[in-house]
Amino acid sequence: MDIKKYLVESIGTFFLVLTVILAVNGTAGNMAPIAIGSILMVMIYAGGHISGGHFNPAVTLGVWIRGKCPASDVPGYMIAQLFGGVIAAFVGVYILGFIPGAAGITTGCTFDFVGGGLAEFL
Repeated sequence: MDIKKYLVESIGTFFLVLTVILAVNGTAGNMAPIAIGSILMVMIYAGGHISGGHFNPAVTLGVWIRGKCPASDVPGYMIAQLFGGVIAAFVGVYILGFIPGAAGITTGCTFDFVGGGLAEFL
């Protein structure tokens, strides 16, 4: 078992999901698809040579169905991707300063120094 592959999948999924959350719920507006496509491109260039750059359980399933991914890697990839996505969701909610669906939450976002600093660091 090569843990590097799973770590790359988790990191790539983290940044992809975080970008989707911040671009769609932030102020990207019509530029959200550009941001999302750009981060996906960057993550594939950064880690695709290590793990294949799936960053999505549906992509992993499709690659496995094509016979280009060993069945033994599929559960590890999917677990790593789900882990990265869940962590990104928590970070995105923290940065935006709201919990979707919570009572009393308006469409506007609050912004604080810690959340902004975390976004810049990442």
